[in-house]
Amino acid sequence: MPGAHVLSLGPRLTRPLPMPHTFVVPTRLAPSYAAVAAEVGAEGLVVAEGAPEAEWPVGLLHVHEDGTSARGIEVERTADAMIVRIPTAAAPMDWDLGMRFVRAFAGLLDAPIRRPEREAPYDPIELVARYNGKALVALLAAEFDATAAAAEAEPVTLEGAVRPVVLGPATLARLRADGPPEERGLRLATFVGRVQWIEQEDCAVANVLEFVSPDGRPFSAATIVPGRRLFLPASPHVLLAEPGSADAPLVVPRASLATWIGEGLVEWVDEVQPIVLLHRGSAWDDAWDRATAHVIVRVQRTVGDVEPAAPPEDDDDFELEELDLDDRPKPKPSATAAPAPAREARPPSDDDEPTHEGPRPPLPPPPRKKPWWRFW
Repeated sequence: MPGAHVLSLGPRLTRPLPMPHTFVVPTRLAPSYAAVAAEVGAEGLVVAEGAPEAEWPVGLLHVHEDGTSARGIEVERTADAMIVRIPTAAAPMDWDLGMRFVRAFAGLLDAPIRRPEREAPYDPIELVARYNGKALVALLAAEFDATAAAAEAEPVTLEGAVRPVVLGPATLARLRADGPPEERGLRLATFVGRVQWIEQEDCAVANVLEFVSPDGRPFSAATIVPGRRLFLPASPHVLLAEPGSADAPLVVPRASLATWIGEGLVEWVDEVQPIVLLHRGSAWDDAWDRATAHVIVRVQRTVGDVEPAAPPEDDDDFELEELDLDDRPKPKPSATAAPAPAREARPPSDDDEPTHEGPRPPLPPPPRKKPWWRFW
């Protein structure tokens, strides 16, 4: 669809999305994280901020299940309540996780389950029946319609358990056409989950490198290398780098991707995040040649014995600062490791190299290093 992917990576919402579904367990007690995790099922449970060591802390935590969650849930402890929030377009697995947390808090703290829009408390069995099966499918369909309405003018970003998903006209049109209309919301939730765990499709996630130019301009670029099926996370630029090549990497706008990558070599997962596969050889060489017409930054290699390229003529181009692989932090020695034995002193010998007074002579050149951009 022409122009469908030349989109902002910071979309604005022109219409409000549905509010998350909030469940409140009134209590002044602080449950133990270990006890809650045991009730919920700790296997695969991930707390983005780190799992608490003792009692549940005051504040907000983001929780999801590894490999299954689409958007995850929010769990907040306040002075007088434990609160669970399930976001818009959450998958059935997220709803199941949220309900397990709600029931665990209510059972461990002997407290009722309430929702802001209803005065009477919920019975746990009633709660499960209300947000399950056909009722949940209908709820997700309504959320799909509200999300689609918000994305009519500007793309909408949904934060996922691992990475964001950008929804716009092209993505929503595919989701509408992929099955029965009443299951459109379920397809959206499943799609969000697919983006979170895209590695399960024999697809590697490309590194996104953060750069700062000498004049202080920050930018990021998702990296494409030949011979690998890569998912490119949302970033405004793409960096092409070929291992072992003398060619300096190219940085081009993501919006130009469809014009140089070649027919059939890119699959748009959402509005701005594609899967690409460029085989070594002619496919890579042809894409490289076409991409040179869109270069916005000349990245120069200045490490090892590779001669740096000539300074750019354009004021807008710059050379990135050298990153020496030997400057990476070294691992600290173990506190229990035995100290290295001291060398024994020996008298000087005629075979010893002569000492030098004044400045030391220059060291021999170091062995050839990998270019700084060889990071995979």
